[in-house]
Amino acid sequence: MNKFLKIALLLALIFSSQILLFSQDFEEEEEEVVATALQEISVSRLFEMIQEMGTDVFVQDVIVKSSAGDEKYLVDKLFFKEYLIPMPQQEVVSLYLYNVQFDLEAKHALVFSGWKFLKLNIINLKSSCNIHFEDCSTSGSYPIRIENSSFSKNMLFTGNESISSIQISGSTFANSLDFDQDFDNVQLRDCHFVADSLSFAKADDELMHAQLDFSKQAFGEIVLANLDFDNLGFENVFSLNLAGTEVDKLNLFKLKLFAADFTDLNINKALLGDSLDISHFIAVQNFDFPAENTNLPWYNLSGEKLCLLSSETAGRPEIYQAKTDHQ
Repeated sequence: MNKFLKIALLLALIFSSQILLFSQDFEEEEEEVVATALQEISVSRLFEMIQEMGTDVFVQDVIVKSSAGDEKYLVDKLFFKEYLIPMPQQEVVSLYLYNVQFDLEAKHALVFSGWKFLKLNIINLKSSCNIHFEDCSTSGSYPIRIENSSFSKNMLFTGNESISSIQISGSTFANSLDFDQDFDNVQLRDCHFVADSLSFAKADDELMHAQLDFSKQAFGEIVLANLDFDNLGFENVFSLNLAGTEVDKLNLFKLKLFAADFTDLNINKALLGDSLDISHFIAVQNFDFPAENTNLPWYNLSGEKLCLLSSETAGRPEIYQAKTDHQ
């Protein structure tokens, strides 16, 4: 009996020591994920880092601020100036922006111009200035990834060459996210669009402004899921602009919108949607979609939401909604 008792005690000691080792490992792992203190660098230093790193550019745990001497990187665009960051070399480049803050003067945009990306990962970024990807392209099948980031000003993609894929999740946009470039696949999930009151108060009241803009571009597939939009009561700020857009497949799930513009939207293959909370209007003039591959419950659009935008006169279009059978 004593022999069995000794064996049991030995097993208990071994088991307890394993638990202790496991708990110590767990504590060490927790310490490893503690956020690193951010180092403040200038725009000049950012340029130097990009040039030094070759084809894999890691910018991590830094706050980028305008400093004396950064003026040499400003490009004068007549009415404004911007920091223009050209591609560091002719080969394709992977750019990783991890835990970065762009705390520049709001009037100076940061422009990545002519980059050809193998990978572009933007994780936990905060920006107080406009960020513009100009004439950029991708090589290979890796999607552009933007996660858990916050943009106080505009985020803009422009260019003539189509980009393969972009995935954006868990991020906040206070001005506009503008796709002025063709994409094969766009996925936005779990994002918030909250209009910045100071910026939109200064915007031209005679024009309509979109928080998420796909207008007049071509896309393979667009997936919008679990997005909410708050225009803070600005009547000339609408949530989603798909006017004049050409898209093969459009998927809309669990969206909270103020208003959407589907004028001249052409969907070629499929339209799927559900759980759409639209508080004001959807502009649908010349909206074309496939009859057989469309699944969009009518209750998502009911309540006098459908309208036409009249643009016969210059300036902000008038909203026409039929509220009687005669109209």
